[in-house]
Amino acid sequence: MAYLKNLIRALQEMGALNNFVAATRDYTPALKASIKSLHKIHYQIIFNAIISLAMLAR
Repeated sequence: MAYLKNLIRALQEMGALNNFVAATRDYTPALKASIKSLHKIHYQIIFNAIISLAMLAR
């Protein structure tokens, strides 16, 4: 755990962490949109699987 804290402190000193946070803030809307579309695809797959199982169960 101490190793992680030291690593984070070193990254902060280099300003790398701040740059990373700024970059992720810029990408967040796009990420949210892609995650939403992934969820829709996911639900579609589950829905199709349930329907196919129902068909098989007949």
